[in-house]
Amino acid sequence: MQDSRDEQFKILQDMARRVLEPWQKAPFGMVIELTTGVPVERILDCAEDKQLIGVLSDAAMQVTAESQSSPLFANRPNDVSTKFEELVKSKLKGSRVEPVPVTTRKGKKGGQGYPDMKLVQSGNRVTYLDIKVSRLENIDQASARNFFYQPQADSRITEAARHLLLGFAIREVSEKKWLAEHWRLVDLWGLSVNLKHEFNADNTEIYRKENRLAEGDASGKVVFLGA
Repeated sequence: MQDSRDEQFKILQDMARRVLEPWQKAPFGMVIELTTGVPVERILDCAEDKQLIGVLSDAAMQVTAESQSSPLFANRPNDVSTKFEELVKSKLKGSRVEPVPVTTRKGKKGGQGYPDMKLVQSGNRVTYLDIKVSRLENIDQASARNFFYQPQADSRITEAARHLLLGFAIREVSEKKWLAEHWRLVDLWGLSVNLKHEFNADNTEIYRKENRLAEGDASGKVVFLGA
């Protein structure tokens, strides 16, 4: 006997509930491969990776030292991150780990989202690098947005590569002037990430005329709308 409409709805409701359950501790390397089709390589005890770590560490030390003597001007931490990214890039130019323009799958330069940089060693050995900053007092505090990855239809990740994060702990020494107190270089291969599904709407939908019940302004005028 065919299921009734109510029974069918209940089956779909249960399926939707399971699909929307948050993911916990998903391996980031597998998430990248699943969403881009290219694998993530882990850092190994080999000459090439020792060179990579050494060059990035030297660049991080230079950036940290320079920020101590010449703090960076920026309105907020997010703006500081962009400045640190440019500084790191400038230290790497001409080194054995050369930054190259990031291109998307369709060949477009730049693009948006993760990662910030693409680095190339000899033999076209690719590493992707993301730059993060956190206030010194927050560097060891947990927040779901400390790191996030949003898959893009035209991804910047096009090759099998190592995925690293260079994080700076920053401090505001005077109004809108920031310096780095220390840094950490991290291999993202072993990172665990969480996924929380959400439904969203923008202001054009939220404040659509058909949805509005009442509105007013600073003059004290109130207009009642809807039913």
